[in-house]
Amino acid sequence: MGTIQKLSSQVIDYAERVSDMADAAQGKHHQRTGLTTRWLLLPASGAALYALVKSDAFSRPAKEVMDEAKARRRAAVPGTMVERALREGRLLAQT
Repeated sequence: MGTIQKLSSQVIDYAERVSDMADAAQGKHHQRTGLTTRWLLLPASGAALYALVKSDAFSRPAKEVMDEAKARRRAAVPGTMVERALREGRLLAQT
């Protein structure tokens, strides 16, 4: 039911835009209040959200968490397995 309402809302929005374009083509200036604000506010808020996500505010803590997880994983692997993997790698490199 939600998707039908969303589709209906989008169709109405597109129809209003086409109507506004047709009025503008005929030289009529009929602009609804709030439409300009909405078209300016949405891209600005999207740009602000993008800038926040791309900033160090999120990347630094995420990097710290990943480094900690890698260190724990390395500590969980027994030393004999690491030595064996290194030895096998050297043998493969020699052939």
